Amino acid sequence: MKLMTQSLLIFCGLLLIISCAPSTDTAPPDNATLLANLIKKSNPEISGLVVTADNSDPSSPKLNITGLTNKVLGEPATETITIDQSQGITTTPASFTVTAERLISPHKVTTPLTVTFEGEAAVSYTVTTKISGAPVNDWFASDNLNNYISASFAGQGGTFVIAESTLSVTGLTNSPTGAGEITFALPTGFTADASSIAFSNPDGTNAATSSPTPNKFTITETENIGNSMAYTIADVPLAALTRFTPGLHIKITEDSTSTDITSTLTITEKANNVIHIEGLTNKVGQNTYTLAIDEVAEFFTTPGNNPIMRMIIEPVVDISPGDGTITDGNNQGPTTISLTNNGETEAAMYSLEVMFSKSAPVSDWFTVDDFRKYITEASFAGVSTTEIRFNEMMIAVSGANDFANEPSETALFTTALPNGFELDTNALMSPAGDGFAAVTNAPIGMIAIFETGASTNRQEYPVTITLRAYISPLTGNITATYGGVPAAPSDITIETNKIVISGFTNNDTDTTESGTVMVADTVRAGYTITPPSLEIADPDGKVPINVELGTITVTNDRTRVEFSHPVTVEFASGTSVIQLRIEGTEILNSPLENVSSGATIGITTMACKLLTAPTVTRWCYEW
Repeated sequence: MKLMTQSLLIFCGLLLIISCAPSTDTAPPDNATLLANLIKKSNPEISGLVVTADNSDPSSPKLNITGLTNKVLGEPATETITIDQSQGITTTPASFTVTAERLISPHKVTTPLTVTFEGEAAVSYTVTTKISGAPVNDWFASDNLNNYISASFAGQGGTFVIAESTLSVTGLTNSPTGAGEITFALPTGFTADASSIAFSNPDGTNAATSSPTPNKFTITETENIGNSMAYTIADVPLAALTRFTPGLHIKITEDSTSTDITSTLTITEKANNVIHIEGLTNKVGQNTYTLAIDEVAEFFTTPGNNPIMRMIIEPVVDISPGDGTITDGNNQGPTTISLTNNGETEAAMYSLEVMFSKSAPVSDWFTVDDFRKYITEASFAGVSTTEIRFNEMMIAVSGANDFANEPSETALFTTALPNGFELDTNALMSPAGDGFAAVTNAPIGMIAIFETGASTNRQEYPVTITLRAYISPLTGNITATYGGVPAAPSDITIETNKIVISGFTNNDTDTTESGTVMVADTVRAGYTITPPSLEIADPDGKVPINVELGTITVTNDRTRVEFSHPVTVEFASGTSVIQLRIEGTEILNSPLENVSSGATIGITTMACKLLTAPTVTRWCYEW
C-alpha cells in the first residue's frame, strides 16, 4: 500500500511538470507576415481585404492582396492601398493605387515595394494585388444578356430572355434546312462550360420546338471558381414558316471570292420592317459583298419576279467594327426593298442596316510591313526609342546607347491601335539577374493585342530587350577634395554602382587632414540622392590604404527603388620607406610591416622578454 501511494505521488508530480512546461509551438511572426498584418490593419475601410505572405522563396519575398472586386457599370474598380508608416515598418512607396483595366473582368497588378523593418536593412518585396471579376449574376442579366450569349438558327438570330437562372430564346422561324447554335462572347477572365451548345432542325416548316444539347451551362471566373453561376436553357420554340423571313431568304456573298457567307451571319427582322444584318468582318482593305433575295413563290413574290440585289460596302474606317453602307449598285443609298407576302395585296417595304460587328484578325493587320503603324514607340526607365523590330513571332526592342539596365524598371509601348483593340502587357520588367549588366535580346515578358469583347481575336508576342550596362546618375556628378587638394576627374570612377576615388596621398603629418566626397546638384532629374556628401577621415600613418567611406543611396523617383553606391578612397603612400618592420619565429603573422605606435604584437612562445631595446611594454602569462 505504501509503495502504491509513492508511485501515485510520483505520477502526479510528473503530470504537474508536464502541464507547467512552457509551450514551444508558437513562434513570433516572420517579417513578411508582420508586413501583411500591417497592410490589413492600415486599410480598415476596405471591406473583405485579405493580405497574405508568400515565403516560398526567401530570396524574393512576396505578398498577395485579394478581396477587391471589379464593377459592372461606371469606371473599372480602383483602390488605394495605404501602409501606416508609424508602426516600426517603413515602405517606399507608402501607398499605391490599383485599377482594373476594364469593367467586369478580373485583373492583377504587381507593385514593387521597398520595406525597412526597424533596425534592419531595406528589403525588396513584390506585392501582387488581385481584383476579382464582378459577380456573374450582376452582369449576366436581362439588360446585358444578349451581349454575352447569342442564338442562331438557319441564318436567323434569336433573342435571349432570362427568368432566375433559366434562359429562353425567341424570334426564330422553322426552316427546311439548317440547324441552331448557341455561342458565348464572355468578358476576359470568364469561361462557359459547356462552351458549345447546338439544337437540331425539326422536320418540315411548321411550328415546332428544338431541345438544346446540352441544355445547361456554367459561367465561371477562370481563376476564382467561387464566382460562378449555373444556368438552364429551355426548349427553343420555332415559329411556322409562312412568309418572307430575312434570316432564311437573304443570301450574302463575298464578292472577292464568290463565297456564300450567310451561315456565318445573324439576320433578324426588327420592329417597323427593319432588317438587321450582323456578323460581317471588317477585313483589311476595302471589300464588298452582294445581298440577294430570290423569289420563293410559296411564300412571297418579288417585283417583276426578279431577284433583288444590293451591294454592301465596308465601314470607312478599316479593320474595326462599324456600320456598313448599302447601295443599289449605282452608289444610291441607303436603299429599301419591297416584296409581297402571300395572302397580302400590298407590297411590304423593308429597310436594310448592316453592322460589321467583327474586326479583322490581329494577325491580318499586325504584320512585319505594318506593325509600326500600331506600335510607334517603346520606352524603358523613362527613355524612349523607335528601334523596334518584329518578325511575326517576336518583338525586339533596342535602345542603342539610350537604354541602360536598371533593376525593377518597366518597359512600355506607345500604341495607335485600331478602334476596339487594346494592348495587354504581362510584366515587361527588367531582365532577370542583378539588373545592372548589359544584355542582348533578353526576354522581359509578353504582350497581347486583343479585340475588346471578342476574346478569341487575340495574339500574344514575346518581347526581348537590348540594354547597355547600368549607368549611375552619379556619373560625372561626383567631386572630392582631401587636404585642400581636389581629385582629378580621371581619378573618380564609377563601375556599375561602385565609386572609387584615387589620387590622394596618405601623409603622416602633425596636422590632421580631412576631405569630402560631394554630389553635384546636376544629377539628372528623376532621382533623389542621400546623403549629398561623405567625409574623408585622415588614416593613421602614411601607409597606402583603402578607406570605405559608406554609401550614397540613389532613389528612382518613379519606381522608388533604391540603389546603394559604396564609396572607397584608395590612398597612395606618402613615402616608400617602411616605418617599422618586426620579424621573428615567435611573432604571429611574421613579418609585420608598418607597425603603428601603440599596436599590440602577438607572440607564439612563453618568452616574456622578446624585445630588449628600445624599451617596450612587455606582457606575459603567469602559469
